[in-house]
Amino acid sequence: MKINDTVLIYGNNKGFLTALTLLVQKEFEEVLTECDPEKIMKLAEENKVGIIVVDTGANTPSEQKMYLDFIKKISSCGKEIQTVVLTNFSQNSFGLEAVDSGAFDFVPKPWNNEKLTVTLRNASRMRNCSLEMKNKLECKACTLEQMERMMMRSALERHDGNVTMAAEELGITRQTLYNKGKKYNLFK
Repeated sequence: MKINDTVLIYGNNKGFLTALTLLVQKEFEEVLTECDPEKIMKLAEENKVGIIVVDTGANTPSEQKMYLDFIKKISSCGKEIQTVVLTNFSQNSFGLEAVDSGAFDFVPKPWNNEKLTVTLRNASRMRNCSLEMKNKLECKACTLEQMERMMMRSALERHDGNVTMAAEELGITRQTLYNKGKKYNLFK
């Protein structure tokens, strides 16, 4: 089952965009690409983008600063967007700077498909947790039942529907999670 999230891929290399799009489409409902950095924030606002993958290819200090400023802009826009940065293999220190600037994570190129896919899944989970926490804070008068349902749904999502692992995380039995999950329509 594909993850219900939108990934926006930014890069200047058409081959890179095609290869990455084919990989990401296997995991996510919607994948967009963009070569113009000016259009990314507009696309993010219009399409409720959850993850932006940025191919930096930055070699000069001025290019690196431009990308770090761009990442800061994304992380401060208030849209709960996660950024994953692809760096050249020799630029791990730049990747760490990107994370310090607000990126979720970085992946060195040439990327490993499995590592990149896991990173994108984790970015989506982190985004969903952030959105859920934001909703909880806005919902000051949640009932105990509503809170319980949100926590169970979130644990099941984090564990890809594995009831045993989700129950263990919540500190309840598998049977309890299963029974309450049926009550709250958590299983489809």
